[in-house]
Amino acid sequence: MDKINSGTRNMLEDSLVNSLSTDIMAEAASRLIRGYDIHKRTGIPYGETVSKKDAASRVISDIVEARLIPHFITLLVEMQYIGIMGRKYPISNLSSIVRELQKYGYIFDQNNRIFIENSRMRITKNWGFLREGQEYVFSFLRFDIIDNTRLVRSYPESKIKKTFNDFHAIVRESVTKRNGRIWNMEGDGGLAAFHFSERNLMATLSSMDILHRLFMYNRTGNKLGEPLQIRMAVHNGHYEYSDSMNTMRENEIIKTVHDIESRYSGPNSVTLSETVSIYLDSLLLDQFQPIRIDSNKNYFNYSIRIGD
Repeated sequence: MDKINSGTRNMLEDSLVNSLSTDIMAEAASRLIRGYDIHKRTGIPYGETVSKKDAASRVISDIVEARLIPHFITLLVEMQYIGIMGRKYPISNLSSIVRELQKYGYIFDQNNRIFIENSRMRITKNWGFLREGQEYVFSFLRFDIIDNTRLVRSYPESKIKKTFNDFHAIVRESVTKRNGRIWNMEGDGGLAAFHFSERNLMATLSSMDILHRLFMYNRTGNKLGEPLQIRMAVHNGHYEYSDSMNTMRENEIIKTVHDIESRYSGPNSVTLSETVSIYLDSLLLDQFQPIRIDSNKNYFNYSIRIGD
């Protein structure tokens, strides 16, 4: 979130002045901005008192500059309902602040108790919340069109473009309706990420949904002379968030999900890593066939014969 208007800024500043001491304001800011020092930020010498009004103005300015308003309001909600340092802090006008944030396109995720972007208003790779350089846990869905090069050479550009656009639309809808995000979408495939609650289930269901919808597309909407076929994989792990495509491609988790897709998924199938499978209900996992990788590890594959 890049900026807020003066009305929102004044509302936040007034709330801090009426709710928190200067020290607690600085403590709250330090939980989002490492090494935060209210005296250095305001320029007021050590030993002199920083007024609540000066502190509130400086804290909000720094939070806005750091693009951390949703994170800061999430922290205010936590301070009121859960507390920090063993104490709860009633936040003045908190309900109005929450409503104000919603006007900027954010909603409160009750399960994770954070504000994330409202996907009906905008969709970004970081859900409007993830921070560059911070490590999070994700489930990744890798998807790839089989024989992309041959298809491009065999059919007119207009048909290829239409077919690939249709496939991308299927993937995008299947992913975003389960609160996932497309991190990379190339002509022949790409990568989707899931971060919040039930991320392993959501990534798995998205992959199955894509297969089933492509099955129907090949029968009703595909204008090529043959069915479009894909491979997919789902894997999870810790990942240091970055907008950089080069950083993403060099990450071991990303390399692993790509390897699973390319080596262990046949046409029109998805393969789950073992670390994904352990989070799934047995009724769902029973739809997958085990693949023995070595004496200590199994992958799990689900397939559908598209175009038969």
